[in-house]
Amino acid sequence: MYHLLQENKSISSDMHYCGDSIVCEYDGFIEIFDEKTKNRIEINEKFAIENTNTSEYLLVSTKNKILKISMSNLLIETLVDFPPVQRRQIKFVNDIDAICREKDNDKWFLRGVSLTSELIKWEVENDTTFTVEVVGDFVLLTDSEKNSILTCRSLKTGGVLWQADVAELGRYENFEGKVVDGSIREVYTDGDLVVAKVISYGLAAYRMATGKFVWGHKGGNAGYYLVALYNNNFHIFSDFYYEVDAQTGKKLRQEEFAPLLKQVGFRSYWLTQPAVNEKYIAIASHYDSAILLINRADFTVAQRIDLEGCQNGIPLPNTPRFHGNRLFQFDGDGTLHVFQED
Repeated sequence: MYHLLQENKSISSDMHYCGDSIVCEYDGFIEIFDEKTKNRIEINEKFAIENTNTSEYLLVSTKNKILKISMSNLLIETLVDFPPVQRRQIKFVNDIDAICREKDNDKWFLRGVSLTSELIKWEVENDTTFTVEVVGDFVLLTDSEKNSILTCRSLKTGGVLWQADVAELGRYENFEGKVVDGSIREVYTDGDLVVAKVISYGLAAYRMATGKFVWGHKGGNAGYYLVALYNNNFHIFSDFYYEVDAQTGKKLRQEEFAPLLKQVGFRSYWLTQPAVNEKYIAIASHYDSAILLINRADFTVAQRIDLEGCQNGIPLPNTPRFHGNRLFQFDGDGTLHVFQED
């Protein structure tokens, strides 16, 4: 069972983990909370948190700088001092390389840059693509205008290696009788595969090196297709609850979950994406301002967790998050609810 540990009033836009610290990103500053010491520190500069894959430091960016914040002493080191641009979005590859999407003189560029020499290794003028993921030597992008296209570029040269178009795969007829092309909502990676979540279809997996279609999983008629990737398996809520092997697309499990929603009084619509750990699956309801915790072993209700005092529900992008023995949930009022397992 989980009990409420604390509530943090904020207007935080996102939350990240870095070692034993929780880092909250706000409008104008970031806040670092050390779970072990309970110390809470504010850094009053406007940062965009770009990478938290290491427990030793946090990489953040401003309009013209890339900074490293040490988690041991919170010292801030400037890695790169770029010329100012109108807007910059960064995807860190490692301590040496990064991919930048930058707006400069009213044009958007995709650039491969060096963090050590401030050198632009390559650039592509493109107004519509944005970086989704960087894996090994591959840069995976979707297109904000023609969002049925998944593009794979070379990290070294920026050249296009392959493209996949899901327009036909996800094509459907809407309520007005209009035929709508399939489009990509999210992208996941697992080993040598890239998996696209395609609206009105499900999941479509491609070989990262070649773009070859490997497998697909089609959703039902529930009106939603909610996905989490955990330990090489996809956990999916659609007409049923499914577990699907990320490498093969094989269906590993299928369960009815409507009875669980009914048991805890959840409405069967406006649900967030799920979160998964070794013991539980968590999914939150916007209208019920609560989290449903499901036992993974036997797919039974473990707990309904209500967000006391929540006035504006749970926005759908605010997926529950597990970290260690804690469960985190942002609500629509700007409150971070922290629950801890007994």
